[in-house]
Amino acid sequence: SRLIGVVVCDLKNSYFSGIVEAIEQSVRERGYLMNLALSAGDPRQEGECLARLRSLRAEAAIVIPVNLAEPLTRMAGDLPLVTFGNRAGAAIPHVGLDEEAAMSAVGNHARARGFSSTIFFSPPLAPHRRANCDAQVRRWHGLQLVDPASILCTDPSSLPALVARELAAGRRPLVACANDHYALTVRDQLTGDGWSIPRQVGITGFDR
Repeated sequence: SRLIGVVVCDLKNSYFSGIVEAIEQSVRERGYLMNLALSAGDPRQEGECLARLRSLRAEAAIVIPVNLAEPLTRMAGDLPLVTFGNRAGAAIPHVGLDEEAAMSAVGNHARARGFSSTIFFSPPLAPHRRANCDAQVRRWHGLQLVDPASILCTDPSSLPALVARELAAGRRPLVACANDHYALTVRDQLTGDGWSIPRQVGITGFDR
């Protein structure tokens, strides 16, 4: 069929859209066509996307999975899979960053720049409707390797109080965000509350 399927959560995240553009170019250069499907972060919709690709006789699918390995492989049937972003299990080939090592590098850099505590700001690590949040969990673990006392924050409304607590204890915190979208949101929130960045609080995002 010369058709390669790509299933992603959404295209609002510029990291995902950049990856999709690179895949499309590579696929086209090799004489294939790309079929793009959006799962909207819904495990059931991801299964429907894979079923549609099977019906189109796609030769393979590249997926940012929201399902774990067993349901993902069951829904894919005989359709060969490659994952990126979230890992879905050792049996499925995966392309992506070493999330833990990358976030550990962030933590070490923060220490070298004088930040004495870290707050990991992320969506919930076991959110509603989504079984696979592997990338976020690995980033959190990577930060903990450098700072075992690192604080996990999944509620934006609680972040200012966490920052204030760290500063009151004489610690200069770095807020390490799961992606740059969250980092921009945190920046606006903290500067709006009067915090000085980066003099009092540091902010970094993991990807675009």
